[in-house]
Amino acid sequence: YIQHKLHGQGGTTKLFYLGPMFRQERPQAGRFRQFHQFGVELLGEEAPLADAEVILLAHDLYQKLGLTELEIYLNSVGCQHCRQKYKEALISCLWDSSAELCSTCQLRLERNPLRLLDCKNASCQKITSQLPSIHDYLCQACQDHFSQVIGFLDQVKVKYEITPRLVRGLDYYSRTVFEVVNTELGAQNAICGGGRYDGLVEECGGPAVPGVGFASGMERLFTTLEQRNKLPIFSRAPQIYIISLSDQFALIAFELTASLRRNGFKVELGFSSKSLKTQLKSANKSGAQLALIIGEDEWKDHQVTVKNMSDGSQTRVEWQELIEQISELITPQGVINE
Repeated sequence: YIQHKLHGQGGTTKLFYLGPMFRQERPQAGRFRQFHQFGVELLGEEAPLADAEVILLAHDLYQKLGLTELEIYLNSVGCQHCRQKYKEALISCLWDSSAELCSTCQLRLERNPLRLLDCKNASCQKITSQLPSIHDYLCQACQDHFSQVIGFLDQVKVKYEITPRLVRGLDYYSRTVFEVVNTELGAQNAICGGGRYDGLVEECGGPAVPGVGFASGMERLFTTLEQRNKLPIFSRAPQIYIISLSDQFALIAFELTASLRRNGFKVELGFSSKSLKTQLKSANKSGAQLALIIGEDEWKDHQVTVKNMSDGSQTRVEWQELIEQISELITPQGVINE
């Protein structure tokens, strides 16, 4: 975005990415040295509507994958000014009992006290449970921003839980932060996290451009899909096997193969004009659910024989109606409709 000066185009910019990532820390369950993630970014818009749109995108994505029971945790960490006041309040509250904190939180207290709220250590959680809420320190502008984000989500019936202790692990976030959580994964249970980062582009050497986005870890997502039996079953088998009983029908078979593929079907074209029995064996071996047979008897009436490989039933279909008829028998996922 900065390197190619996309900000110079003006307006909003919507981007996505997908690829391998690396982190320099000790691997844990569900938190690997090398991992894969995808993410989206909406840059150039500071309105609460942009925050809500990004959260809605994450919500609808997981819904379409069949993950309807995930939880969305939502919070506001305020702007630079009200967040600084809250940090000062945390230091004041915890300074006298800092020796009781874990060694990591003792460092956090001096460098970034907000991160204490994210500590998984039981003793630290007991101490920080008595701390004031960040919502008590939000300025009016940040309160209004958060209220509007909530209003938009309520309007489209996105369920969420306001979690005042949610701060995210990166320090550049401002105002809205959120996580999508699978509580069955244990300590490392966030499969998606994001929020607003209005100062990040400028910090990286670009202009002052607001932004909001999220990233989703693919390993945790696949684990979640597997836990809930939602992981798609991928097959190399074609849905349809094309059988030509003579070389004179090769052009027709090729045309039919192209047409079916362009309509979203997985098709394998038989290259030889061997006997029907031999080619049906090849069709069965391929795992195809349907075999389409083009021979002299069929083509004299401009028809194709459609054979269901699972039960052996077959019927003649008019050439002009073939795509429509196939679409009624088989879906893009390769499941024959009953």
